[in-house]
Amino acid sequence: MINKTITAAVALSLVLALPGVAMAQTADEPAPDRTVAEQTMDSQRLNIVNRIKERAQQAIDRRFETIDRLRTALNERGHATAGHKADLFVDLNEAEAGLRTLSREIQAATTVDQLRVLVPKIATDFRIYLVVAPKIREVIAGDTAVWVVNNPGTKAYERISAAVDRANQAGYDVTEAQAALQEMQTHMSKAEAYAGPVPNQVIDLGASDWENPAKALLRQGRDKLLQARDELRAARDSARAAVQALRDAIHDGSTDLAA
Repeated sequence: MINKTITAAVALSLVLALPGVAMAQTADEPAPDRTVAEQTMDSQRLNIVNRIKERAQQAIDRRFETIDRLRTALNERGHATAGHKADLFVDLNEAEAGLRTLSREIQAATTVDQLRVLVPKIATDFRIYLVVAPKIREVIAGDTAVWVVNNPGTKAYERISAAVDRANQAGYDVTEAQAALQEMQTHMSKAEAYAGPVPNQVIDLGASDWENPAKALLRQGRDKLLQARDELRAARDSARAAVQALRDAIHDGSTDLAA
């Protein structure tokens, strides 16, 4: 009897030692606790993901602020045409909506690999600073320069010219004033020629146009606008010279008449 019991115990031990039985025995047991090192690594990964998300959102928020400033510029600064304003507001609205969608995708990401794909899109898919903002500023500047040249309320040329004509009819020598007026008109015409084409050359540029052709077109537009600015400044100086020449002519003529 004792021998049979010993034999049965040995057999049972051998059976329990088999892999399949061992797995069956432990299947219902709780898994061993994860190591401290594994927990620490997961925590570090989570911290990295959260930091990336935070910085990405900061970058997106900065672009939202820039978009708001550009809207304000279109509404309150310069004299962009109604058609150009409408087109640019569409661009800004689409950029804002796209950035909001991207923000949600970034916040939903759970791995660094996902963020590695999503985060660069903040810059590459929208180009707020390289394309959108520069083109809007150039459109406003170009339209404003043309407005300054042609708006009746700012046409100093006509007012000065009328005063010169009256002085001329009164017998004053207005030769210098007339020459200064001619220079003023020339500078204004050049300013319009430089600035006028710029808005239409850049207004359709989008993120996908960087860097070719957007980089070159925006640089060309900026250069043309700087030339237009210089011509408008020269026109202002010529206007002042014409006014001074007219005053001198009237003063000298009055003195001659008194003599």
